Amino acid sequence: MNRILFPVVIDDTVNRLTELDPGLTLCHNGGSVFTSGEFCPEFPDNIEGSIAYILASGIGNLTPQDLYMKAAILADGAKTYGAEKVVFIAPDLYFSRADQKKKRRSITARLVADFLKTAGVDQIITTHLHSDEVAGFYRDTFENNLEHIMINLDSKRIFAHHFYKSLQQRDYKGTGKDITLVIPDLGAEEEGLEFVELLRSYGLTDISYIICQKERAKPNDPDCISSRVYKISDNFDGTIDDKLLLGFDDIGDTLGTIINAIKAVCKKYNSCPETVLFYLTHLVLAGESTEYISRYGINIIGSNSRSDIITREGEWTNNVGLIDFTQYWYMAMIQFGEKYIPASQVLEEYKGDKIGGLYKVIREPAMVKFNAKKFTEDLDLKI
Repeated sequence: MNRILFPVVIDDTVNRLTELDPGLTLCHNGGSVFTSGEFCPEFPDNIEGSIAYILASGIGNLTPQDLYMKAAILADGAKTYGAEKVVFIAPDLYFSRADQKKKRRSITARLVADFLKTAGVDQIITTHLHSDEVAGFYRDTFENNLEHIMINLDSKRIFAHHFYKSLQQRDYKGTGKDITLVIPDLGAEEEGLEFVELLRSYGLTDISYIICQKERAKPNDPDCISSRVYKISDNFDGTIDDKLLLGFDDIGDTLGTIINAIKAVCKKYNSCPETVLFYLTHLVLAGESTEYISRYGINIIGSNSRSDIITREGEWTNNVGLIDFTQYWYMAMIQFGEKYIPASQVLEEYKGDKIGGLYKVIREPAMVKFNAKKFTEDLDLKI
C-alpha cells in the first residue's frame, strides 16, 4: 500500500519524517492558488488505495483557521481521488481550549471535529489534548470507538524519562526530597499526579507536590489570573527554599497561569525555590511570556508540536529546552495508522529506557537559578 505524506506547511518535522521512513512518499502539495487566493491542490496518480497522511505540524505564516482549511481541502481531495484512509496528524490540535460553553463563545473544538469528519478524515494523531471533553467530541462525531479514531499521545512519559536522564547526567543521587512539583491548575490535577507517579517509578520516591487553583477574570490575559494553594501531598515539608520547583502542563501561552502559581506557592510558604523548571507540551510563548522567562530565570522544556518555536530566538532562548517528538508521532503512524493497533495498546512495549527511543533532544535549557529578588519585588511579595 502506498503511503503519502501531505504536509500543510513544509517544516523540520516533514524533513525528519521522510528521513525516518524513506518509503514515505512526500507530496509537496503547495498546489495552485487562484487569483482570488483560493487554495487548489493537485493529487498524484498513485493516491488510489493509499494511506494519506495530512500533517499539520508547522503553521508558518498561516493562522490556525487557514491551516485547518488547507488540511481539510487536502483530506477531501485525497478521499475524492481514492485514498483508502486519511489520517490527520495534528501534534497540537488547535482550538482544543475552546471546549466549553463560556460567555457566549463558540465551542470550536466540537466544530473542528465535525469539520474534519466532513472533510474525509478517518483517524487523528495528536499529543496532550487540553481536556477529556475534546476527545468526547471526536467520539460523538465519528460515532465509533475512540480507540480506533484518535490517539492522544501522552507527553508525560517522554518528559518523565527526560527528567530522570537529566538527573543521571548531573550525577544526582537523591530520592526527590529537594523536588516539589507544582500543578498550576485543577484542570491539570489528574495529569500532574500521574506525572508524579511516573517520576516516583524512576526512583524519585520522595518527590512532593502542590496543587493550585486558578481563577480567570478574562481569558488569555495573564493580568486577570489569580491562584491559591489548593492541596499538598502528605510528604510536603512546608517550604520550597533551596528546592527545584518542577511543573507540568499542556500549554505555555502567556505563562500567566505559571507565574501566578509560583506566586501563590512562594506567598503561602514564605519561601522561594532555588530553580524553576516547567515541562509544557505545546509552546506558544506569547505576550510577555519570554520576558518572564529571562527576567525571573524560569526554565522551560517543551516539544516541537508547534515547530515554529525551533527557529524563534531571543534573550530567553537559552532558558528554553526543546524535545523532538517526531519519532513518537511516526511510531503512532505505523502502530495506530497502519497496523490498526488500538490507541490504549500502542505504548505497551515502550517502558523504561525504551521510551528514550521515541524522542530526541534538540537543546537543553540552561537551568539558570530562579531570580527570587526580581520576582518578589515585581509581584510585591514580602518574603
